[in-house]
Amino acid sequence: MALAAISLGTSSLEAKDALTQITTMSGYEMHELKYNDKDLIERHDVIDEFGEYYILYTYSDKGQCLTEECYQNLSGEFTKVTFIEYTYDDSGLLSERTNYNRDPANPGEMLMGGRIAYVYDTDGRILRNDIYIQNFGGEEMLFQKITFKYDEKGLLVEELTESGDYFDPTKFQATQLNTYEYDEEGRRTLIHKNEYDIYGEDPTALMRIGSIGYEYDEKDGGLISVKEYTRTGNLSQSEDFTFAKEGIDDTVYPSVIEEPACNFIYENVKHRVARRTVTARDVNTGEMGLFDVYDYLYTPTSDEPAPGSGIDAAVIPQEGLSVLRHGDELVVSGLKSGDTVSVFDMSGRLVKRLNAGSGRLPLGPLQQGAYILATPSGALKFNK
Repeated sequence: MALAAISLGTSSLEAKDALTQITTMSGYEMHELKYNDKDLIERHDVIDEFGEYYILYTYSDKGQCLTEECYQNLSGEFTKVTFIEYTYDDSGLLSERTNYNRDPANPGEMLMGGRIAYVYDTDGRILRNDIYIQNFGGEEMLFQKITFKYDEKGLLVEELTESGDYFDPTKFQATQLNTYEYDEEGRRTLIHKNEYDIYGEDPTALMRIGSIGYEYDEKDGGLISVKEYTRTGNLSQSEDFTFAKEGIDDTVYPSVIEEPACNFIYENVKHRVARRTVTARDVNTGEMGLFDVYDYLYTPTSDEPAPGSGIDAAVIPQEGLSVLRHGDELVVSGLKSGDTVSVFDMSGRLVKRLNAGSGRLPLGPLQQGAYILATPSGALKFNK
């Protein structure tokens, strides 16, 4: 998963608010996002069903994401589990993506997992993704081809996936076809997801496997809901957005390069997302019910500590040090038992000092706002 930043509207040199934290009502998932001075995401800390991990990003002078490293908490120690490298052509378009995975048999070693080559038309639109993997002999083979087609308006209308035969790389067969629909305004309204019946009597026959629908506000035209449907047309999941009064012109969002669905949402809302409510169908009862509620927190990109407070000279944290807020507690990774940590407000005033024990630090009656957590390993900014 690669992140850049979506900065919609005015220049990034102007004051903006960046999405810096996502929390959930259930407490099962938390995200903390940190940006560099160009409003590009440089670190993403996550706690979710996959565990606890963080992702680091590096960029070229042109703001192109070059590398992505993921470190996961394995038995109490953060270990690099994936590494992704990106290259670009002379026009600045992404040309290759190569990923490496942790070798469980040789700690500290990474194994090449695969490579994607991107092909574009003269207008810079993606035409094809060629996906390569390693075969049993360690040689690279073309595994999948994804071809994209557009209408006369330049809108994506078809996405065809062809998969290769692992034992005969010269043979390819169509396996999936997604088609796209739009309204009169050119807004995406529906994605039909289909699979070819490759194991049936007619391998060219299409089978509907589901669809995704998009709903827009009648007044401002912004995206307000994303709904998923089963092959029979029944609603299976709904994501509904609640918005703050601020528009998106002064908002910095992270962009997931390889997950365009997330990118699509941030590019098509008209106001700042304050909350995302997810409802889903219970597989046992068949009833739609609340799955979780995601709250979005923003921090001014120009929010700097007061001069002379000492906070402006805080050291950069070492790898493995991260902090996420969970209710009225801070979940801090990378501390040693007995470490003394201090909490400062943005004026440099000490508001709390305590000893680290389990890695969960109670915040107590702190007022809402931005704070600095100072530890022996470095300093981190967090919000309450």
